[in-house]
Amino acid sequence: METLPDGKFFHGDIRDTNQARDAVAGVDAIFYLAASGGKKRSIDHPIEDSEVNVIGTLCLFEEARLAKVRKFVFSSSTGIFEELKTFPIKEDHPIDPDTPYGASKLGAGKRSLSYANLECICVRYFNVFGINQRYDAYGNVIPVVVHRMIVEPDQEPGSFWLVRDPVQQSVVWSIDHV
Repeated sequence: METLPDGKFFHGDIRDTNQARDAVAGVDAIFYLAASGGKKRSIDHPIEDSEVNVIGTLCLFEEARLAKVRKFVFSSSTGIFEELKTFPIKEDHPIDPDTPYGASKLGAGKRSLSYANLECICVRYFNVFGINQRYDAYGNVIPVVVHRMIVEPDQEPGSFWLVRDPVQQSVVWSIDHV
């Protein structure tokens, strides 16, 4: 966390009110990265997905409100879109989530923009990869890129982010804009 030397990283369960309260105590801003991630996981476990992405997020918003935290950076997802209709994708792309994950991230993102006068922005990451990445149809970016390079060399590979890069950029940008 060299970007925010006075920042603190909290690892816990946002569904737990006491842990959420501890996470927001004494902070000026929250950079929210929690999620029950992934389309397939949300299809296989829709209740857990909603417990984390809806109830857990609401719990964190409420604890932030009670602690008088004013600034909140919400990490959304491309999961709010169905299949891409245009490339490159733009902010006015139709929003039509086709999984519980996409619906929960869309709902939580909308709620973040209207909850208890929080000064909030939503950032939406595309194709994030890094250590501990899943290896399934929705989580293996590198094999997909290699496949496209070999089998479909004329295809545009898209854009990809190493997980630390969008987080650092979000923090730096948000310090000045939220």
